[in-house]
Amino acid sequence: MKHFLTICLIIVSLFCSSAIAAVNYDMLMTEQSEWKLLGTFSTAITTPDANHRTTALVAAEPNIVIYTIPAEWNCISLRCSTYKIVDLNDINDVNTVVDVLYQRGDTDSFSRLTTLRFTAGTQKWTTDPNYYFADTVVESNYIWPPTPTTRTISPANNYIAEWFVDIRGAKKIAIVPITITRTRTAKIEITGY
Repeated sequence: MKHFLTICLIIVSLFCSSAIAAVNYDMLMTEQSEWKLLGTFSTAITTPDANHRTTALVAAEPNIVIYTIPAEWNCISLRCSTYKIVDLNDINDVNTVVDVLYQRGDTDSFSRLTTLRFTAGTQKWTTDPNYYFADTVVESNYIWPPTPTTRTISPANNYIAEWFVDIRGAKKIAIVPITITRTRTAKIEITGY
């Protein structure tokens, strides 16, 4: 009986060691996606948020962008840039305000997640020097508990500001432009991980 148990233990240990050796440790990683242009906005919408509750209503509004979040993303980050600021003395008055809506599960409805106000800085895009990144982002109306102490990277001093959030299973987001000051064009970019 002792020999049988010994042989069984040897077989089990050999099987376990070969299974461990077969694990592909390259699969244990955090995806680092590139920034993607989510939308370019030059006109704010005039209808209230209550009119943008279903996919059909959101999709019917040409100034709203819907984005399907890739299944491998658990968190998203957004950043904003503004076109051609003529007088840099007025830089702090160039704001882009957007509502971020989300859709979760099999539902056809969107709910507002938060409102973001991006304020332009003086750092330019390297690929398009007519655009200036926001260096400040302020969040309001956030609805998902629990509330972390910060979801914004808002360094001011002309560094790039970002907003980030754990998507908590959301399948889609929609960006609704509420205010675009001084008739500028704003770009919103997204990345995920």
